[in-house]
Amino acid sequence: MNNSKPVKTIIFCSLLTLAACGGNGGSDCNPPPAKEYSITQYQGKTLEYTNDLTHAMADPSSKPAVAGTAIAWRRFALSVKADVQTYSVQAPRFSLFASAYACSPPNDGARQMLKKLSITSAQDFDANHPAGTELANLFGALDLPFTSVADLPPGFPAPQALTIFLREQPTEGIHNFLITITLDDGRKFEFSSGDMYLK
Repeated sequence: MNNSKPVKTIIFCSLLTLAACGGNGGSDCNPPPAKEYSITQYQGKTLEYTNDLTHAMADPSSKPAVAGTAIAWRRFALSVKADVQTYSVQAPRFSLFASAYACSPPNDGARQMLKKLSITSAQDFDANHPAGTELANLFGALDLPFTSVADLPPGFPAPQALTIFLREQPTEGIHNFLITITLDDGRKFEFSSGDMYLK
């Protein structure tokens, strides 16, 4: 008795089933390669918001802050945005079954990690924070899940954009803040707010 015909049929059906489950069958749902970005520079600006700033505000409106005009400290913010070089990355993958997220766009990833983010002032911030004191714990990030900028852990992906605001009231008067961003590749970027009068 020849059993080869049923065996061939079983093998053929198994291969057909795996092919149907494992591939996209030439559909248009072929995801693009993932992207990575590398920071080439940071650009900074000072902002004045319409409303008092709080963590995780939804789409607050702002305008450039004008040096020499008095700004309410709760509405003052510093914003940095990165110039980036983007790279496509095709990660090898093998699966017998199509991914449930095959059609989702990939998330961009940072090639550099944050080593340190420092904020100082050329003037006394208040009686407890003389000029040159680290002030990162007095600033919050508008769009990151951390209470203060000081909570950003080493190894956090280098941010493409970051808006920070004061969590504590400074002494009324001129303040000139310096943001220093140091990345794990040794590169350092600095941005000065210029003289801003905070009340």
